[in-house]
Amino acid sequence: MRDPESRDRWGALARRVIRREDGPPGMTADRWIHISLILVGALFLAGAITYFVVPAQGLPGFMGFMPGSDVIRWKRGALCLVVGLVCLTVGLLQTRRDLGKNP
Repeated sequence: MRDPESRDRWGALARRVIRREDGPPGMTADRWIHISLILVGALFLAGAITYFVVPAQGLPGFMGFMPGSDVIRWKRGALCLVVGLVCLTVGLLQTRRDLGKNP
C-alpha cells in the first residue's frame, strides 16, 4: 500500500499531464481527440475505397489477400465506409462545436 503523500504526488502529476498546461497553445486534449478521429476516419475511408476497387488477390496481406481470387470484399468495404463516416462526422462536428466557443 502506498503512503498518502505518494498518492497525492502521483495525482498531481496526472492532473498536470491531463491538463497539458505546458503544451502548445490551443491544443487541448479534446482537440487532439478530434484530430485523431478525423485522421482515423480518413484512413477508414481510404480502406473502404481500396476494398471496393481492388479484387482480393490484389489486396495487401494485412487486408485479406486471397491468391487467385477475383472477389471484391463488399462487406469489409461497407464496414470501413460506415466506421470512416462515423469517425469523420464526429470529429468534424466536435471540432466545429469547439470553434464556436470563446478561447
